[in-house]
Amino acid sequence: MGLLTFILATSIAVLPPHKYDRPFHGNLVITEHQNILEQCGWHVACMRGPYRDFRGVFCEISIPKQGETIYSLNYSKWYGKVDWWWTKQFIKHERGHCNGWPGYHPNQRLVKRK
Repeated sequence: MGLLTFILATSIAVLPPHKYDRPFHGNLVITEHQNILEQCGWHVACMRGPYRDFRGVFCEISIPKQGETIYSLNYSKWYGKVDWWWTKQFIKHERGHCNGWPGYHPNQRLVKRK
């Protein structure tokens, strides 16, 4: 089970340290996907970048659509529906990676849903 899938089931979000939890200085492209596991493999959200082209610096974030039910990779376990709170947490998490937070999540902050 992926880390973000686990946190969806437990209502605990894994967020970057404050150093990386800030606006991205470049073009941030956020795309919602109906079947996020096809887009991101075993992750519930993913990002690509940052990269530079003739238009500037970009970072792309892929997140599940609100209302989507997230299942495990083998589709045998239900983890929950994505709502606005989760959308916000996914964006903060992936934006942290756009800002340089390493993929092994050092100094992560755990935020429990109230």
